[in-house]
Amino acid sequence: MAIKICGNTIIPNLTGCNTTSGNVAVGVNNLSSINTSAQNNIAIGQLSLQCNTSGCNNVGIGYAALCGNTTGSNNFAVGFSALKCNTTGSNNTAIGCNALLNNTYGAYNFAAGLSALNANTIGSGNVAIGRIALSSNTTGCNNVALGTGALNSNTSGNDNFAVGCSALLSNTTGNYNMAVGRGALCANSSGNNNFAQGYYALRMNTTGCNKWALGCGALGRKRCGWMGFA
Repeated sequence: MAIKICGNTIIPNLTGCNTTSGNVAVGVNNLSSINTSAQNNIAIGQLSLQCNTSGCNNVGIGYAALCGNTTGSNNFAVGFSALKCNTTGSNNTAIGCNALLNNTYGAYNFAAGLSALNANTIGSGNVAIGRIALSSNTTGCNNVALGTGALNSNTSGNDNFAVGCSALLSNTTGNYNMAVGRGALCANSSGNNNFAQGYYALRMNTTGCNKWALGCGALGRKRCGWMGFA
């Protein structure tokens, strides 16, 4: 049975509402730290949004979704432990088990898929769609990874674009790279300003910069250097 307290709907358990309004809690120990300024939050599932104090307009669906959130607002988390560690980060979307799990105050991130953006802490403006896409990213910003394992090893690289399974798989600190196709630029670690389009194009490049490779296997054996075109 639903219980209404101060304009909140609690099914069955929410404690300490004070003058908040528009919150919905379904499950055990969710939204349990709510204070006077938290409004318009939805928590469905045990421990979801448990620590929220003043964050508004959040949705947490699933066990421990947005569990650690305190003041972050406008977040959407669906899945087991999605955005679990988020505290002050706002405008994030996490869909899938452990998606954006470790995010603390990174903002404007979008993660969809098992463990997508799993390690992200303060990185912002990232998009990861696919299982373990951008899963090692911690502080990197403005990266886009579409496909299983795309940009999987990236930690602090910025402004990279990877489309395809394992595209830019090994990139850690490289910046301004674009890889389109399965395995494109998959060995790149710290190379910058590279473009690879095609199945395993530039697949052996590790530190080389300013290379263009178009087509299946193009420049597949080139490991380093500054210029290249195929």
